[in-house]
Amino acid sequence: MIVERKYHIEHRILLLITRMEDEKRVNRILEKMRLPIYYQCRGNGTANSEILSLCGLRGTKRLVTLSILPHSLIKDIFSEMSNNLLLEHKGRGIAVTIPVTGMQDVIRKILEEQNGYTIPEKERGEAVEMSDKETAYSMILVAANYGYSDEIINAAHKAGAKGGTVIKGRRRGSENVMQYLGVTMQEEQEFTMIVVPKNQKSDVMVEISRACGLKTEAHGVVLAVPVEDILGIEK
Repeated sequence: MIVERKYHIEHRILLLITRMEDEKRVNRILEKMRLPIYYQCRGNGTANSEILSLCGLRGTKRLVTLSILPHSLIKDIFSEMSNNLLLEHKGRGIAVTIPVTGMQDVIRKILEEQNGYTIPEKERGEAVEMSDKETAYSMILVAANYGYSDEIINAAHKAGAKGGTVIKGRRRGSENVMQYLGVTMQEEQEFTMIVVPKNQKSDVMVEISRACGLKTEAHGVVLAVPVEDILGIEK
């Protein structure tokens, strides 16, 4: 089941780009904040030198970390990262959050259960409208076991998507959540990114979940985020 727009708790994707040597610090912060699932990959910068210099990451190998968290935890986790990763200092990295406009219901439930102890009581159970009505496109993000990217792209094609991009990484998370989902920690993953018109988003997410979702051997996690500006999409 794909959940859109309304959640009991508003969620964000956390994108964190840091130095490779900060990996253990990053993992400790995510575990402390009770974030049950996160993904990591390694890469080199391809942006121009001015942008990389602003981020303090020019010419360095980087650790890219993606996780999902309730909006109410952003202030606390940014404080933890500021104190332990010193992201305000040049050369240490950057962190951003991105609104989530669709996710599998089982993932939403896990996030709310895991973070129930840290979310303020007054914020629990609030219904928050989450809509990408201001945007014409959405990006669908799929994290699945290695070797299933072709099946994911094919499923997306059936629902009208034009194509996607695949990168490699690994999944990490709390042991009890991994057992609940029936997946293993440290498993090699492929991340597929597909940009689609907003009116195709639900159909594409459903088709991908049916072919490569959590209940399949691919163990795919499917999310959607809004895209504000875009260039290069075939009309």
